[in-house]
Amino acid sequence: MIGFDPSTAFTITGLLYLLMPLVVWVTLARQRSPKVVLWCTGGFLFGLGAILIGLRGSIPTLVSIPIANILLFSASMLSIQALRLELAAPWRTAWIVTAVVVYAGVFVLIQEWLENEALRVELGLLSNGLLIIYLSTLARRIAKNQDSGKANWIAGINLLLGSIMILRVAELILGAPSTTVLVSQPTTILMVFAAMLSVVVGNVAYVGIFLDRAHRRESMETLRNLSTALEQFPTAIAITDLEARIQYVNARFSKNTGYTAAEAVGKNPRILQSGQTPRKTYLEMWAQLRKGLSWEGEILNRRKNGELYWEEIHISPIKNQAGDVSHYVAVKTDITMRRQAADELRISEHRLRLLSDNARDVIWNMSADGRNTYISPSVEAVRGYTPAEAMQQLIEETLTPDSLATVVGYFTQLQADIEAGRSLQNFRGELEYFCKDGSTYWGEVMAYPLVDDKGRVQILGVTRDIVEHKRRKFELESEARRLTDQIAQLDRQRSLGEMSASLSHELNQPLTAILTNAQVAQRGLKAGRFEAERISEVFDKIIFNTRRASEIIDKIRSFIRPSEIAQIPVNLQRLASDVLGLVGPEAAEHKVVILFSPSTGPVWVKGDTTQLSQVLLNIYRNAIEAMRQSARREIHVRVMQIGERARLSVCDTGPGLAPEIQGKVGTAFFTTKDGGLGLGLSIGQSIIAQHQGTLCVGNAGGGGACADIDLPLLSATAEVPS
Repeated sequence: MIGFDPSTAFTITGLLYLLMPLVVWVTLARQRSPKVVLWCTGGFLFGLGAILIGLRGSIPTLVSIPIANILLFSASMLSIQALRLELAAPWRTAWIVTAVVVYAGVFVLIQEWLENEALRVELGLLSNGLLIIYLSTLARRIAKNQDSGKANWIAGINLLLGSIMILRVAELILGAPSTTVLVSQPTTILMVFAAMLSVVVGNVAYVGIFLDRAHRRESMETLRNLSTALEQFPTAIAITDLEARIQYVNARFSKNTGYTAAEAVGKNPRILQSGQTPRKTYLEMWAQLRKGLSWEGEILNRRKNGELYWEEIHISPIKNQAGDVSHYVAVKTDITMRRQAADELRISEHRLRLLSDNARDVIWNMSADGRNTYISPSVEAVRGYTPAEAMQQLIEETLTPDSLATVVGYFTQLQADIEAGRSLQNFRGELEYFCKDGSTYWGEVMAYPLVDDKGRVQILGVTRDIVEHKRRKFELESEARRLTDQIAQLDRQRSLGEMSASLSHELNQPLTAILTNAQVAQRGLKAGRFEAERISEVFDKIIFNTRRASEIIDKIRSFIRPSEIAQIPVNLQRLASDVLGLVGPEAAEHKVVILFSPSTGPVWVKGDTTQLSQVLLNIYRNAIEAMRQSARREIHVRVMQIGERARLSVCDTGPGLAPEIQGKVGTAFFTTKDGGLGLGLSIGQSIIAQHQGTLCVGNAGGGGACADIDLPLLSATAEVPS
């Protein structure tokens, strides 16, 4: 026919078959199911086959004829498999591959061996025509199963295309003048036209099938989810028409009211009325609803069994597509327990207020930033301020500086815990408050941070008057110190008595030397054989030994006499050395070697020389006593500085402490010595504690026992003796 070029027509049709699958692929990008992949691949292969047929004469015959027909056959098989997947009845992949291989073999056999062009064309048109008609029947089944008009479009257009291809086969069998499809004949024109319609309408309809199904699936899923949600909703739901006849209730409604869905549907919600809700409430509710507005409120209703219960109800109008109200939906929450809890809370708050208003202890409430929100009337009895006056005071006006620093530290930590989301810590301690008359009073404070329902932190606290307790505690501590001093004095005297023999020997040496030198001088003077230089030398020795004896007596006197505690700078290194001088004779008598490791310079602490000497003396003598049965007898004394602390360590080479007595060492009246009182170490620990230090006794790493005295170093700004 004039103006129709079959090659161009087939090429254009092939290009459409290449383009439309791409449109489908992009449109159904979110689907990416095997069905879409097969459909788009089939269309793409059909387009390639059509283009190869259109280019016949321009490309080798091997490509334009057998490969083109194999592509068309494979494309039809893939499109059919896509629709069979839609029907959940796919062919096995092996069958499809086998069919393509068999078809390719038969086609090549006819092409190359039989060289029958008419039979080759008839095979290609017949096989593809039948496959396309079969594809049409599958589309019709999909249309019936899914009630899809778009599937009918696929069925119709493919039935037309397949029928034309069969018609062309009939023409060839009946002896058509041309054995090729690339001729300007009516059937060829109809075939190309039907193919163009098939690629456009078929692919658009295929997209429609997916979109319709997705929409239906989403709608059904939404309805299913809504239905499930309504049934499982923890709140009762009821839907009524405009005449207030119940049309739907969920499971929670039945549980709350006792009415099943069958009993409630068709009834008016007044079946739940208790008769105790004011009529005004219902009038206000209907006035709102008739205006198309929502209403909410609390109503006292009655269950099926006659039991009363409170409901919090939210009613909203439902509008149709025209914007008119068609139904009402009520969301009803059983708040009976909440109402009872609120009533009990009000009673409890009233009871607590009565207790706080009449209690001796001060009960108070404070925000997390330190603002008072409540103070009980008892504050006036202990501080002289009325509750109103105390409420106006800042925390700086309430507490003395030391106590204020303690509280500020607690609030700082509290704020950090709040910001970090950590658990909030309670506070307990003794604080000193300012009174209205200028005096102060001590209170034991217990504070508990609580978080209210709005997430705000409130601090509930109680302040107990402990002025009398503090006075009695001070008296007891004073009496304890007095008794400790007396016991310490007795202990020093006892220690001196035990050391009397050694001290007598130590004192006897200078006295003997004095006597000897005096006798030498006397004999020399009588004989007249002493020169002035010789006499001066003898007198120097007498003076030296006299001073030495005097120093020993002074040390004994200062150690034994009672005195007030004098907190003065003490060179711990020199003190340790001086006390070693007192026990030197006793150590020598027991064949104990003392190894002293001094610090590089003076180690200054603040304390009482006599008391610290007593502690050291007791530790040294315990070490000597512990090594009576030891072959190796050494005492290692070391003085050092560790940070801002001074450390004096005394270790021996004795047997150490047995495991069963380690926990008892330092306990009053516990001793391992025959005839011992068990007070020396206990008194020592008490004395060191009064000096803000610690005295610990344990086993040394290499064997033996070790006593460590830890004291605060004297401040660098303090005045120390030069």
